[in-house]
Amino acid sequence: MNVFEEDVKPPEIIAFDNSMLSNYKRCPKYFYYRNIEHLSAFDTNFNMDFQAQFGVAVHKAMDEWFLTGNAELMDSAFLKVWLPFEGTDPKELRTTASGLIALAQYRKLYPLEREPFYAPISPEYIEVGFACELGDFIYCGRIDKIVRWKSGFDGLVILDHKTSASKGYLNLKPNAALDGYIWGVSQLLNENIIGAYLDQIYLYKKGPQFIRELTRRCPEEISWWKQETLNWILEIEYANDTGNWNRNTGSCSMFGKSCEYKILCSSINRDEISSLKEAMYEVKPWIPYPDGGIHGK
Repeated sequence: MNVFEEDVKPPEIIAFDNSMLSNYKRCPKYFYYRNIEHLSAFDTNFNMDFQAQFGVAVHKAMDEWFLTGNAELMDSAFLKVWLPFEGTDPKELRTTASGLIALAQYRKLYPLEREPFYAPISPEYIEVGFACELGDFIYCGRIDKIVRWKSGFDGLVILDHKTSASKGYLNLKPNAALDGYIWGVSQLLNENIIGAYLDQIYLYKKGPQFIRELTRRCPEEISWWKQETLNWILEIEYANDTGNWNRNTGSCSMFGKSCEYKILCSSINRDEISSLKEAMYEVKPWIPYPDGGIHGK
């Protein structure tokens, strides 16, 4: 047992999702604090609610657009989520005006009748959750939309929305999140999923930019993902059994800011760590998509 952890063995972990696995790959100690102890920092520098809520607002708007094709309902869905957070982005990239402008330009660029997939989309193919057996574990996820492709080939494709103020570098393949979504939906529907279509909105002072990219997968690539995912889960299971949650100090300053648990990893005094947890963090359990049901094997 690692001397820096509690002496009580944590409960067995059965359900996983991509966020949990990403946390462990980033740093086992980070995973321990976030997904075992469920600690979340009070400091708003770490909890950028306005960023998440703007993304949620755009997602809800997209749901309405692809369901009804109604511009007014699309804008209303965005405003319903975002208005309580108006004025919270210090860079003023995420605002009511920037959101409505982006949605209007999106509709102009991508009218439903010219989409490469069939639209509008059936309600059961919007915000689709899954929880499927993967070996002795459950792998969970939630997909923005599932569409049937009609341009160049026929088959089901995942439509995944992304909203960001930083373009960064998005790797389409390999991409464990997309691979997991493709596998999960194939289990849920018992039908081959050909790939994923990334629908990206980037926010800039001069106005939004839009990028769409299709990435395809073959069965062998998904089998590769399954094996790697099980390997990662077994690593987590071993760490949980032994209490050895190692620090990856190369990840202490990822994404341009310090890790929210860096101060805990900098102390070797148990009493001090306990006091810091009480003063700086709250308990926010991370629960992999809870109502996806269990489908297939």
